[in-house]
Amino acid sequence: MRKDVTAKCYGGDISVSVNCWKNRKKVRNACARSVAWKYRRKHSWPCLNWMINPSQNIICSWSGGKDSCFALMTAVKQGHKPVALLNVLNENGQISRSHGLPPSILEQQAAALGLPVLLQPSTWQDYETRFVQALRRLKSEHHATAAVFGDIDLQPHRDWEEKVCAAAGMEALLPLWQEERKVLVYRMLEQGLKCRIVSCNTTLGEDFLGREMDDVLIADLEDAGVDVCGENGEFHTVVTDCPLFKVPVQLPLMRKCGMKTTTSCNGNKGIRQAINRKGPDNEPGPFLYSMC
Repeated sequence: MRKDVTAKCYGGDISVSVNCWKNRKKVRNACARSVAWKYRRKHSWPCLNWMINPSQNIICSWSGGKDSCFALMTAVKQGHKPVALLNVLNENGQISRSHGLPPSILEQQAAALGLPVLLQPSTWQDYETRFVQALRRLKSEHHATAAVFGDIDLQPHRDWEEKVCAAAGMEALLPLWQEERKVLVYRMLEQGLKCRIVSCNTTLGEDFLGREMDDVLIADLEDAGVDVCGENGEFHTVVTDCPLFKVPVQLPLMRKCGMKTTTSCNGNKGIRQAINRKGPDNEPGPFLYSMC
């Protein structure tokens, strides 16, 4: 027998039809939670966000690229309060592990956000240990209870992020999780995020370096058979502006740098190591082109 159930929530009544003979109260509550979750993801209703995700002080695992930035934007829209950024540099402290960005750009982004940033040097071997230590430090200094990550649908990455957060006594938040990749990129553009490609593999080549993300670039990425989010590690970006920035980021003059080996390339600031995705357990291989 088909019954219409009306679920009450902040934002109006939501009517859903369910098949049930008994336990209508349990069904009604389950439907309310299910519909609220669906609408929160699809429409980002502030009222439903507040009901499902109570406000927390959050740290952002900040790569400097579009995914971590949009994850932070989404978390703020959900009512969370960012208190600090965290980025892991190479052991020499010259560039970031994830995107190969120099500290000067990361610090400029943090200043634009009005947030402190912890730049943690580390080898690949000590990456996880240093990351957990940094989370604990920021948790203590800023009373943070959760960390935000920009991963979309790679389960090994989520597993690792939940693991390090659990070790630090925090919650891992992935506000972009299971979003459709192409739709997600267009949402970024529609909401005012601006970014450029700073490193890519040989599938794309050096002609893609420095290009700003827009409709034309999205089409060209698809023509090249590359995921438009770069979620598989085909390219990385640097964010130059977004609604959370007080002022746009001014990028220094950079030149295109091609790698002659699989380990390093000569740039105008010394040896630039091959840029990998996440760490020793999640490395798809080096990028052969980057902005130096």
